[in-house]
Amino acid sequence: MIAYQSAKSHFNLPDYILLFEENRTSPVINQQHQEEDKLWLSRLLKRPSVVLIIDDIGDNYHRGKRVVELPVSLNLAMLPNTPFAKKLADEGFNKGHDIMLHLPMEATTRPDLLGKGALLDQHSKEQLTTVFSENLAQIPHVTGFNNHMGSRLTASQQHMTWVMEYAAERGLYFVDSRTTSSSVAFETAQHWAIPSLGRDVFLDPTKDEKVIKQQFQKALKVARKRGSVVLIGHPYAKSLKVLEEEIPKIATDYNWLTTTEFLRFQQLATLYGRSLAPDVAEQKPPRLSAK
Repeated sequence: MIAYQSAKSHFNLPDYILLFEENRTSPVINQQHQEEDKLWLSRLLKRPSVVLIIDDIGDNYHRGKRVVELPVSLNLAMLPNTPFAKKLADEGFNKGHDIMLHLPMEATTRPDLLGKGALLDQHSKEQLTTVFSENLAQIPHVTGFNNHMGSRLTASQQHMTWVMEYAAERGLYFVDSRTTSSSVAFETAQHWAIPSLGRDVFLDPTKDEKVIKQQFQKALKVARKRGSVVLIGHPYAKSLKVLEEEIPKIATDYNWLTTTEFLRFQQLATLYGRSLAPDVAEQKPPRLSAK
């Protein structure tokens, strides 16, 4: 049996989350905790869910610390080979956040932004898995990963097969940042039965505060309409300002989940035949910011 675990949950999840049989295709119902599962599922279905992932953590301690201190459950995507990745991973884990590896992958442009530890198109399978392994070894508490850049590599079926084969061996989940419409990463992860999600909204496609606020509201709208949203942002000064100002206004109107929590939520909904869409009859209208 394979179990994926995270830090102490903001939603009081039991510590047997994301259980799969050894073939990785059959989720497990733990009969001992079945009533607890159903209660947790029922509670989450009353509100839309937000999976907030903040990329590029590790270069700047002060900004990373501000992310850690946000008053909701979230996900820290740590860049390898950065001076504060380990310290912030420890602090984020102790706060109950998920720790992810923000895995650099070759892009079609701007190779100067990749940084160290990137997976490259020229890599053999052995080279790729070695770099992946070395990146994981630097950062504690990692439960999953997403791609940093990667518009070239995530479009390569061969390379994504190698990546997901190794990720499956390591028991990691995957979030496709969707930096290109040509990405085959999510589908390949699904083929390998890796718990996986895809980005729905970018919080900060620019560093303009007005645009960031609009993107934040867009994400909340997607969550209300569909029941959930995967929102990816960065520790930019304006992004942090918006999150620090806006989240407290609407925090209790949404489930703010780590990726591990949300994947368990999906799993339980499937097991018990429930839709992830919120229970409209029980859902209170969200309090949106007037700004």
